[in-house]
Amino acid sequence: MSKLEVMKQAVNELLQQHCLDAAVHIETDEGILSVNSHQVFSSASLIKVPILLTALREVEKGRLHLEEEVKGGLSVGGAGVLSALSPNPSFTWKDILTLMMIVSDNSATNWIIDRLEMETINRLIKSLNLEQTCLNRKMMDFQAIERGVNNLTSAYDMVQLLRVMKDKGRWIKDSYMLMESIMAKQQFTLLTAELEEESHPNISYGSKSGSLQGVQHDCAYFCHENKYVLAAVLTANLPNQMIGKQLISEIGMAIKRYII
Repeated sequence: MSKLEVMKQAVNELLQQHCLDAAVHIETDEGILSVNSHQVFSSASLIKVPILLTALREVEKGRLHLEEEVKGGLSVGGAGVLSALSPNPSFTWKDILTLMMIVSDNSATNWIIDRLEMETINRLIKSLNLEQTCLNRKMMDFQAIERGVNNLTSAYDMVQLLRVMKDKGRWIKDSYMLMESIMAKQQFTLLTAELEEESHPNISYGSKSGSLQGVQHDCAYFCHENKYVLAAVLTANLPNQMIGKQLISEIGMAIKRYII
């Protein structure tokens, strides 16, 4: 049995064992594993990936400047650090994008949504033919949440966003290098957690997780020599968060065994 088939078998067995509302999409240079990959989920913080891509595309078009000073806007709760700082802090847009991604800062996310405008972000999503992904509200917008308005995505769409991110031909060098740096510095990881606990100098990886009550997601890329893996695991209706985290971490271990 090939290493790819071993990984597929391991992931399918994990899904059967945990018996959760879950979706998996894994693409490799040797083949694809897809389980419920087009099922629509609340995106949680995974929606911050297309926001990052949109921001850097706007930088390349000269409509956003990474070193421009940004005066603090309205702070919101949830993930992040900006809401705990002194009022009216000063940052650059590069700082804001970094905070949005590596600590999943909700205030930073809302500031960049206001700067880019929601329509611009959704236009990029549509241009990539991502049919299950849409930014419909800002972070921590409880009035919108009460009306049932949510940000959406699927495991398939998240992998396609990672594919765009990793396509050097689509980006100028500075944009690509910044994305690599940001994605490698995530503070909340599941799929790549075991790699971080050990020394694997020949593997590069990056990720972005997201969680809400009853929801746990992660998406990640792994590169080792001539192998690559792009993966997304989305879960919902969890009885507790740890069960979702366990499933995603175990799938990450199966990916690690495949790629090394």
